[in-house]
Amino acid sequence: MPPRIDDATRAKVLQAIKAEKLSRNTIAREYGVSVSTVTNIATIFGRTVHLVGAADVRAEGRIRGATAALIYIDEATLVPESFFTMCLSRIRVPGARLICTTNPDGPSHWLRKSSCSARAS
Repeated sequence: MPPRIDDATRAKVLQAIKAEKLSRNTIAREYGVSVSTVTNIATIFGRTVHLVGAADVRAEGRIRGATAALIYIDEATLVPESFFTMCLSRIRVPGARLICTTNPDGPSHWLRKSSCSARAS
């Protein structure tokens, strides 16, 4: 059974998918996207997508053992560092990517220090 996510995360993802105000059937037919609000799994262009929330340190266990081709994190600076680290270890297939949006609170934020500053070196 896939992990449960909070209603706010589910709503945000579904809102983004339905941004064009199309019915679920139209989205599935025209864009190859279907979403199950019961299981938090979407199918996008034939690929299975798991919608996982990361509100606290327990979130890391939700993806432990998974193998991912793509992980997208909205506002990565708000997820626990342990979750982000686990995401990095889950992208194990050739060509896999981790994509995230960020807005570090300051120069001492763990994400800025570990990722952004390392790239500048």
